[in-house]
Amino acid sequence: MPARAATSVEKARRHAQQMIVWLTAGAFVVLAVGVASMVFPAACKKAGAPAAPGSVPAAPSGHAPLPVPTPQPAVPIADASTTPVATDLPVVPCKTVYGVEGATPAPVPKTLSAKLSPLLAAQLEFYSNGEHALLAPRGLHCGAADGADGTASIAAYPADAPDGMNPSDLAGKSLAEGVVAWLPSPCQGCIADVACPFFPKAAENMELPCGSKSPAGEIVTRLGPTRAAFEDPAGTKGEGDLSGGANPSNGVVVYIDDNGNGMDGAKESCTLPDADHALCRAILDDFLAREAPTPAPASGPASGPASAPAAPGKAP
Repeated sequence: MPARAATSVEKARRHAQQMIVWLTAGAFVVLAVGVASMVFPAACKKAGAPAAPGSVPAAPSGHAPLPVPTPQPAVPIADASTTPVATDLPVVPCKTVYGVEGATPAPVPKTLSAKLSPLLAAQLEFYSNGEHALLAPRGLHCGAADGADGTASIAAYPADAPDGMNPSDLAGKSLAEGVVAWLPSPCQGCIADVACPFFPKAAENMELPCGSKSPAGEIVTRLGPTRAAFEDPAGTKGEGDLSGGANPSNGVVVYIDDNGNGMDGAKESCTLPDADHALCRAILDDFLAREAPTPAPASGPASGPASAPAAPGKAP
């Protein structure tokens, strides 16, 4: 074979081999693109097209759609300003009117402890004559009385009234604000007078008519067999000692009948603007825990539970 012919054949063979290589490489590229489009379809979408708001991301072929995350509610953080804690509060000494001449005043502590939130504690202080104490807003005047028959009373009232007033002198007055507590025991007739508007049996035990009754508009709520709460709305003159004025008067009454062996009782009322209802609630709760009498334990086996006054429900 001539040399020129051999050279032409060799060139044709090499060209054919190159074509085969190019075709094989192209086939692999096409195959790879096809596999990618099936396995990752989202990657083949047109670039720059944003997903619709709230849409579920596309899942690989053959798999369930990816779930949309559910927003989790934030965990509330306890507000330290509203969490009750044992707090020592200052005590304002109260002048006392004694029914017995020569009575020696009891020493007044400088502080007393109450379980209050810091928010309320900053607005309250104690008023005491050394024998009894009540919680009330800061900056008031106070006065107390101890009768010859053992009855006691204590009150905190606006600073524009004379300091050291006998709480009895506040009866019937419609002052803007104040707290008045009555501890009539052991005077049985006094207990009946305080309790009978809410516990008619108190007057029946004394075989006497009740000297007063709850007026129209006064809201009374029984807190259990021995306790009642009341509210005299603004303008309603009721059992609240300073009720009838521009502010509502809330109070609690305790009456205990020892099955004919004697009675015990107490009352406190808190008159403040309606916006200060939380203060009255704290004041009345402290009175029930600190000053109010409690029933004697029920008789029966030593292992049996002792009776106790019902816990206050909705605070007055």
